[in-house]
Amino acid sequence: MKWEVGKTYKTRGGWEARVLCTDGEPSEPLCALHIKTDGSRCLKEHGVDGSYYSDMESEYDLMRPKPELRGLLYGTYSSNGHFVTVCFTKEAALRWAKNNGGTVRRFIEDGEVTE
Repeated sequence: MKWEVGKTYKTRGGWEARVLCTDGEPSEPLCALHIKTDGSRCLKEHGVDGSYYSDMESEYDLMRPKPELRGLLYGTYSSNGHFVTVCFTKEAALRWAKNNGGTVRRFIEDGEVTE
């Protein structure tokens, strides 16, 4: 995923940061305006992955949004516990598990994975 100029992202610290450019110095091509919860603002440069420091996490790190999952998906597993496939209906997952001696263990709904 590429960072978009003008788009606002969350930081590891929980506030918003708007990307102003993506063509800065090679080691820090991103520049973002951080808008903290107290209203203060500061400019920070980031690596291509959104990190503020290259060797450790920071509250200034830009966080990519988690992909949205829509609907409900069912993961099927073989009898030895290896993931096999995703089914779009519970019936299909249970049918696969019954026919192949596997199990249905993961349920993915509204972007959250549950066991």
